[in-house]
Amino acid sequence: MRWLVLFAVLVAGLAVHAGELPRKVIAFHHPNDDEMRFHPLHTLAEMPLNWLGLEMENRSTDEPFPEEAITDPEVAGVITWFEQNAMSRPLEYLDWAERMVDAGKTFVIFGDFGFLSDAQGNEVDRRRVNRFLNKLGIGIGSDWTDVTFDTRIVYRDPDMYDFERTMGGKLPAYETYTPASPDTVTHLKVRRMADGSESHLMMTSPNAGFVESFWTHYKDPVFFKTQWYVNPFAFFRKIFRTDSRPKPDVTTLSGRRMYFSHIDGDGWRNVSLVEDYRKDLVYSSRVILERAIAPYPDLPITVGPIVADLDPAWSGTEKAQQIAREIFALPQVEAAHHTWSHPFEWAFFEDYTPEKEAAFLRFYNIHEPSPWGRVGKGGGDVAYNLKAAYDQPRGFGSEPFDLDKEFGPAADYVQQFLPAGKRVELVLWSGNTSPTPRMIKASRDAGLLNINGGDARYDPEYPSLSYVPPVGRMNGGQMQIFAAASNENTYTDLWSDRFYGFRDLIHTLRNTEKPRRLKPVNVYYHMYTGEKEASLAALIGILDWARSQRLTPVTTSRYVRIAEGFYSTRFDQVGERHWRVLDRGALQTVRYDHAADLVVDMASAKGVLGFTHVQNSIYVALDASVKVPEFRLVPAAQIVRQPRPYLVDARWDIRNLKLAGGGAAFEAQGFGAGEMQWRGFAPGRWRVEASRNGTVLVARDVTTGPDGLLTATLEADAVEPLLVTIRPGGEG
Repeated sequence: MRWLVLFAVLVAGLAVHAGELPRKVIAFHHPNDDEMRFHPLHTLAEMPLNWLGLEMENRSTDEPFPEEAITDPEVAGVITWFEQNAMSRPLEYLDWAERMVDAGKTFVIFGDFGFLSDAQGNEVDRRRVNRFLNKLGIGIGSDWTDVTFDTRIVYRDPDMYDFERTMGGKLPAYETYTPASPDTVTHLKVRRMADGSESHLMMTSPNAGFVESFWTHYKDPVFFKTQWYVNPFAFFRKIFRTDSRPKPDVTTLSGRRMYFSHIDGDGWRNVSLVEDYRKDLVYSSRVILERAIAPYPDLPITVGPIVADLDPAWSGTEKAQQIAREIFALPQVEAAHHTWSHPFEWAFFEDYTPEKEAAFLRFYNIHEPSPWGRVGKGGGDVAYNLKAAYDQPRGFGSEPFDLDKEFGPAADYVQQFLPAGKRVELVLWSGNTSPTPRMIKASRDAGLLNINGGDARYDPEYPSLSYVPPVGRMNGGQMQIFAAASNENTYTDLWSDRFYGFRDLIHTLRNTEKPRRLKPVNVYYHMYTGEKEASLAALIGILDWARSQRLTPVTTSRYVRIAEGFYSTRFDQVGERHWRVLDRGALQTVRYDHAADLVVDMASAKGVLGFTHVQNSIYVALDASVKVPEFRLVPAAQIVRQPRPYLVDARWDIRNLKLAGGGAAFEAQGFGAGEMQWRGFAPGRWRVEASRNGTVLVARDVTTGPDGLLTATLEADAVEPLLVTIRPGGEG
């Protein structure tokens, strides 16, 4: 009987851990809010949520409240950031929200509650409001304080508040809030000195988090730049309890921070003013080829020309085409395109007609006579108000706009300049990089990946994480993947001044590595960088810096596929700190935080290449050849010696690891020398060889010490995959 009781307890304990880990957070916004790409849910909250392994699903309060979310194991909770306290169906929302809380879902409320009245201004019964808020551990009063000269902050949690900027000076207005549960924790409290009344403006409970309006972040009244008061990592980490969960990671591959780079084709035919080229009227694209691409075979680059710069029927020349052939012939270059006609403001073309664009034709350089070109001569009223920083809706207008032509036919046109074996992999979004869902779908229907947007900055000019975007954004059911860094356009005042400014990219690359690895290294620029001495020098300085770092360079298409895997990955928990990884696509790294004393139990791991520790987190490298990897984390003290060799880090992308006789064999692909570190090899001499099609290209003899660390560098061309073997022996 005692055995049966113990068995029942064990089974119950396993049941607590088993099941799919929730990763989805539903984000509600008002239907009349600005475009979601400018909403604080997207610009401020989504990136920290992504870094903690969570993805955001946007919904309007005018949509049906998702009943399926109540029982969906993928849904972790809800986040709202309303700037008004009314919605069209507040009672329906409160009913749904209560059932969500009862089902164990978590709520985060930034700013206004959003449900205190309906759209007509009719207030919701405060008892009904309090019934829901009390479930969250929050109480609301009715004492609004808008004059705050005698209000003082009497408590602020240093781990949760004053993160990027210290709240001080004239304090914002506030409502009276109180804890409604003994489990509610106050992180920010103010007191009105005249009467001693207090308000708890930042609270967390076991199933909720709340921060009062205007107390979340600072917004500059002139330039509208933002900085967090709240520490979003600590706040979301506590509310969603992410410390106990693995996170799909898009920054790291083979144990190292990833590197990728891509060039938008703008300025392909600009005449360079660089000293060695100016007298010969050389195109900027040739300068980039000769100074920033060809000398760096160890740094892959994705190049996307604008078709109009190549096609003679638009603005192309034979000289421009020849440069394209030479660029794409280089093995480190991946092919993309930057659309056919370079739309500046994508939304303009959502309901496009030629008549709508006719007033802008006078801005275009139309070479071939046609009825279309003559329509716009002589001007006319501009009927469309362009919101972007452009005076025309696209860069080239030799023909009426054709959405389909911007993707598949554009790829086909660029394809003719590629050597055999290469193909156009992706479209690099142009202009305001804000395509509509229909346009994203059109790119995918053409078989193309897509990237751009986000414009990550984290430097002295933009000293806030609020300028580091999420992995991407879901827009009308279509996924747009963001670049991981901004391009030189934002550093040079839209290519009008400070042409040296791109050198400040290194600030962002460093700040997104420490104290948290938030982004891979991304060097993203335009062909017009080859136009100026200062801009070219800045770019070369960045490339040389990248060469000095311990990175794993990949193509841009590889990064995009990894980023897409972030959204598809699921975790099935089978025990304590024990998971199976499902539906990860091309994503091959899983991170677990606060793990300095944890290691992977390699004896039970399946489909795991190895692991490494970075900044108190453990990064687990998965084997792409294994569909469903599985691993368990255990205290390091529990493992006296790992039973088999495992990867620490490598510059090359490694897969299909086979272990036998104490040695190892695996496939490797990458750029530059094959630096690698392994642990778990027996002390002694080892031979490391790289071969292709049975021919040994390079071999190294290395010696491991008592710690089992094997370090080797293979000087081999691995753009095409190699077979690497590590076996006992060697000449020492």
